[in-house]
Amino acid sequence: MKAIRKVKMEVEHFKIGDQINIKLKGYGKFTATCHKNANGKALFVLDNCVGSRPMNETNTTKGGFDESDMCAWLNTELIDAFPEKYIKRMLRPEGTDHLLWLLSKEQVFGSDLPFNEQLELMKDPKHRVCSYPDGSRAYWWLRDVVNSTTFAYVYAGGDAVSNYASNSSGVRPAFIIENL
Repeated sequence: MKAIRKVKMEVEHFKIGDQINIKLKGYGKFTATCHKNANGKALFVLDNCVGSRPMNETNTTKGGFDESDMCAWLNTELIDAFPEKYIKRMLRPEGTDHLLWLLSKEQVFGSDLPFNEQLELMKDPKHRVCSYPDGSRAYWWLRDVVNSTTFAYVYAGGDAVSNYASNSSGVRPAFIIENL
């Protein structure tokens, strides 16, 4: 009979599916799973949302995710909640100054365009479904602009939809850790 076992252990290199525990000051305890490992970098995504927030205070997508209120909050307030041992190993994605960001629609759902790869674990819909801290099923933001007033997000059942920028949706950040 085959069995899948999860065992805590020290590792030198993260692999897809590895899970880490993170205590975020003021938010609680969370797990994050490694979704990609390449070139000495491991991409982690929180398994659940840290809470619910609007992407912007008004219904605008001007400047996209990089100039959104959400991006500013992630990389000022939320980053300060992470333990120093994680921050020291975090790397910025090429072409950005952010340590924390949101996944793209292509990373979650895939695309017919070349090089817009779906993350391996997101091919299984169970990895698209997550919860809020109170345990209720979450709908969560993606970084993609849909039109002048809405961003993409993942509905509680794991489907792609959109929401007005000033509405609150779940926040499920991603980050890169140096894979020593």
